[in-house]
Amino acid sequence: MSGKQPSTIINLAITIENLKNVAGLFKGISDPFVVIYADNDFSTEVGRTEVIKNTLCPSFSTHIQMPYSLATHEKTVTCIVYDFIRGKPSSNLKKHTPMGSCTFSLTSLIRSPGSFLTSPLRNDGGHLTLHAEVVSNSAPPPSSYLLLGLKGLRLKSSAMAFKRSKPYFVMKRKFSCGNGRFLPLFHSECAERTLNPTFPDVQLSLSKLCNGDFSRELLIQIWDFEKSGEHVFMGVASTTLQSILDLEFMVLRDRNANELGRLEVTRAELNPSQTLPQSYSWLDYIEGGCVIAMQIAIDFTGSNGDPSLPNTLHSFEGTNEYTHVIESVGSALLDFDDDKIVDLFGFGMKVGNETNHCLSLGEINCRKSGGIGGVVNSVKSFLNSGIVMSGPTVFSEVLATAIATSLSHNDQEGQNYNVLLIITDGCVDESDSEATKSLCSELRCLALSVVFVCVGGADFTYLRELGLIPNVTVVAFRDFGQMDVSGETGLVNAALAQIPNEITNFFAVQGILPTKSASKDEDDESQSEFAPIPVAVAVAAPSASPSAPPYPFF
Repeated sequence: MSGKQPSTIINLAITIENLKNVAGLFKGISDPFVVIYADNDFSTEVGRTEVIKNTLCPSFSTHIQMPYSLATHEKTVTCIVYDFIRGKPSSNLKKHTPMGSCTFSLTSLIRSPGSFLTSPLRNDGGHLTLHAEVVSNSAPPPSSYLLLGLKGLRLKSSAMAFKRSKPYFVMKRKFSCGNGRFLPLFHSECAERTLNPTFPDVQLSLSKLCNGDFSRELLIQIWDFEKSGEHVFMGVASTTLQSILDLEFMVLRDRNANELGRLEVTRAELNPSQTLPQSYSWLDYIEGGCVIAMQIAIDFTGSNGDPSLPNTLHSFEGTNEYTHVIESVGSALLDFDDDKIVDLFGFGMKVGNETNHCLSLGEINCRKSGGIGGVVNSVKSFLNSGIVMSGPTVFSEVLATAIATSLSHNDQEGQNYNVLLIITDGCVDESDSEATKSLCSELRCLALSVVFVCVGGADFTYLRELGLIPNVTVVAFRDFGQMDVSGETGLVNAALAQIPNEITNFFAVQGILPTKSASKDEDDESQSEFAPIPVAVAVAAPSASPSAPPYPFF
C-alpha cells in the first residue's frame, strides 16, 4: 500500500516574555506581533498573530494552524517578532521594526513535555514560547460556534471612590493534552459601568474553544478596564464547555479563593447542534508518550553486486541506494524513536560457512553515533568484515523476529509500537513466499508496521502484491527518480503513508486511549489562574484578524 500521507493539523500559540522596547525615545512601549514562516527561506508565511499594544510580555489569542506528517519530520518554523508601526501598511513588513526571531523544530516541539518550547530571541533579547496542540479528529468544523451570553452578579468593586468599574471578560483554556498552559482565546467588549454587568453576546469558534473536548477546563477572568492600561483584576472562575451548556452559575474568586461575585450564563447555544464522538490521531498517542521502536533489515544477497565496484547497490563509492533509503526514511522514523536505538539486522549473506537469513548486527545507539549515520556506518563496517554476499532472499525469519518483538504488553499505561524497515533488491525465494505472506497476514492485529523499500531494477511484482495486506507498505526507490529534495520527500511520503492510521487503528481495536503527557511546568506559578498579571493592551491585528478591545494577557 502506498499513497499520499495524511497530514495532522496542529495549532500553534505564542507567548513572549521580556521583549526589548524598540519604540524609540518618548514613543511609549512597543506594539508587538509575530509572523510565522515554514522553514528558513521566509517565502512561505504560515500565519501571523494580532497586534498587542503597549506590552513587552504578550500572550497572543490568535492561534495558527499548519499541517504536520511523518514526512515533514525535519520541518522547522521561524517566528519573527515585529513592533507594529501605526499608519504603515501591514502587508509590507519592512515598514515595521524587527524585535527578534527564533526557530523551532516541529518534532521537538510536539514531543516536548507539555508540548511547548521556549527559545531566546536572536539579537534583541526576550524569550518566545511556542505552544503546540494536535487538532482533534473530533474537533467541530470551523463553521461551528457557541453563542454565549454572560451576566455578572454582585461583583466586588475595584474602583476608587467616585469612580465606577467598567468590567470586561477574558476567556482562556488549557492548551495541549490537558497539562499545557492556560492561553487566551477571546476578550470581550467592556460592559456598562455597573457591578451587575450584562456582557454583549459573543460568538466563539467551537473548535478553538474546546478542540472536541467538552470537559476541557476553561477560565473566565473579569477585569476592570483602565485607560492607562493598568487594568484591575476582579476575579476568575473555572468551568467547562459542558458546564456552560448546562447553564451553571460560576463563582468568581481571587487567588486566595475568596468569593468576588458570580457569573450567570444567560445564553449558550451551539450552532449547529453538536454530537461529537471522541476519536484520536496518531500524534495524540505520540504526544501522550507512545514509544516507537524502529528495526531495519538490510539485504546482503549476491544480486546486490560487489560493493567494491562503482554503481553497485552497496557500492562503497559515494552514496548508494541503500544509504539513501536509510538516511531519508530511516531518519524520519528515528525522530519518533525515544531511545534512538535501532535494532539492525542483515539477511542473505554467509558468515563463515553458514548462510544467515536474520543476523543481528547489534543495537545502534544513534544518539551516540551521530544520528541515522550510525546505522549507515554499521552497514559499511559489516560489508568490510569478510562476509560473503550470497542468497537466496528470505524474509520470513526477519518478519518472525520483528513479530516476536512486537508482542510486548500494551495497555493504557504502557503504549508501544514497532516499525520494521526492510530494504531489499530482489524478490523473495519461491520456497519462502508462502511463509512470508502468512506472516504478513498476522500484522493487522499487532503493534507492528512493515515497510519494504525496493532498490535496484528487479521485478517486484510479488512484493507489490504483499503491499495490499494491512500494515504492509511496499515502495520502489527508483519510482521517485533522482534523489533531490523532492524525490526524498516523495519516497518518505509513500513509505510512511499508512503508518499513522495503522498506529491509531491498533490502539482503537485494543481500546487503548492516548495518555496525558506530564508538563514540565506543572508547579510553575504561571500555570495558575491566579498568577500575577502583566499589563498589556490589544489592538486590531495587522492582517485579516478581527479588531479587538484592550485587555491584559498573562
